[in-house]
Amino acid sequence: MSSPKPILSRPSLLYEPLVYEQLRFIADLSSGEPTGTSPLRQLVEQAICAGDHTIERVAATLQVTPRTLQRRLQKDGVTFRTVLNGTRARLAEELLIETTLPVSEIAERLQYSDDKAFRKVFKTMTGKTPTETRA
Repeated sequence: MSSPKPILSRPSLLYEPLVYEQLRFIADLSSGEPTGTSPLRQLVEQAICAGDHTIERVAATLQVTPRTLQRRLQKDGVTFRTVLNGTRARLAEELLIETTLPVSEIAERLQYSDDKAFRKVFKTMTGKTPTETRA
């Protein structure tokens, strides 16, 4: 007869960052206290930072349907496209300031179709061109 393994020998779900964030999101929802940026928006931003740049992939990561994700973001007063563009612009600013990567490579890393699309969205979101930001 084998003895049961102690609970502490099993890895905790809290070691999984996404699971931890999802649990925090649920806790925040049940508390009813506003925390600035909604926990859902924070989760979407984290998924985007991790490389999920489509609503389908982000929804799959969060284990909801794309339509459910759209509705929940709509309740927060934002669209997926707005969160996506804002997060990408923030990441682009960090890359422009902290690295010497060419703009074309930054656009590729952030999964833009081309440099021109990246420059246009970046200028719309930040009010500056990538070159101005880097200077």
